[in-house]
Amino acid sequence: APLRPAIYHALTHRDDYLSVCVLVGARTPQDLLFVRELEDWRGRFDVDLDVTVDNARGEWHGRVGVVTQLVPRAPFDPATALALVCGPELMMTFTARALLGRGMPKESIYISMERNMRCGLGHCGHCPLGPVLICRDGPVFPLAEAERCAGRALPHVVIPPGVDTSRFVPLDHAARADARRADPAAAVDRCGVRAVRLRLLRFRLQQRGRADAASLVRAT
Repeated sequence: APLRPAIYHALTHRDDYLSVCVLVGARTPQDLLFVRELEDWRGRFDVDLDVTVDNARGEWHGRVGVVTQLVPRAPFDPATALALVCGPELMMTFTARALLGRGMPKESIYISMERNMRCGLGHCGHCPLGPVLICRDGPVFPLAEAERCAGRALPHVVIPPGVDTSRFVPLDHAARADARRADPAAAVDRCGVRAVRLRLLRFRLQQRGRADAASLVRAT
């Protein structure tokens, strides 16, 4: 949904772009958003649209699989293309890797980090990305800039050697929670994020003074 205005802008200024390629993925056909717009875009001769779902039953006759499988066959020039990626962090990881595999530079891949925001005003300190706050300084970052701010590749996913990522299927929420509890590295990462939040909170308390301290603590 956040990329819909960008698509409309590209279509309104169609002569400014060599090609417009839209890749859409959802868990099921019922989870697809703006179906009428997708049908309209599919009917245009100046737009390349491809849609896939992770799981399908019944009358779905489209592609089945994760959206990263669409990247290798997408008709764009990696040397001149600009990629806008929005979705769950795990999906953006594999999409960015697929785009890099096509030869796109990191500076041409933009990722959306809205899901990490809380207050959206830069006050609560719950969305730090290294030295920046996502809501204040983002939430859209070039992949290269996001990695520089975080000091490591984003999003934080470690893929064991030999894993075929082309057949990756996202876990459901319960499985993700079980995986996090079983992974000590994830627990350490959560502690690090919590420490950053506490430091930001102490800093804001010192700046605001005791008069606002109680209200700020209750807000967090």
